[in-house]
Amino acid sequence: MTRIRLAALVVLLSLSASACVLTGGKDATPDSIVGSYLLNGVDPTGAEYAGHLFIQSGEGPDEYRLQWIVNGIQEGVGTLAGERLEVSWATVSGVDATAHGKAVFEVQPDGSLIGTRTIVGVDAVGTEEAFPNDDVPD
Repeated sequence: MTRIRLAALVVLLSLSASACVLTGGKDATPDSIVGSYLLNGVDPTGAEYAGHLFIQSGEGPDEYRLQWIVNGIQEGVGTLAGERLEVSWATVSGVDATAHGKAVFEVQPDGSLIGTRTIVGVDAVGTEEAFPNDDVPD
């Protein structure tokens, strides 16, 4: 009976470790944030929005390129430190082509990104959530 309990414990620990790696938990590799996301948020002016976020590896270690498709296109470059992704972004096409700011996300155990976004010149802070989307090609 002791061997069965020990074997069951080993299986549970193995499954738990695998789940962390696959879902972006603390043991995940930095490249686990690369991909496509469904996005929704409230911008610093209070306007709700939804769209897509694409994340690719950047030039250096722990650096990423981001592209938001929401009423235009914004692009940014960010650095991942632990589970914290800090990004500087700017609008490249859309309604306000001069808008730019910062975003800070926390990578969640399920792979989602939860964070805030600011726009230079606007005092308020917006919120943003991005959820992995396997249906959109990377």
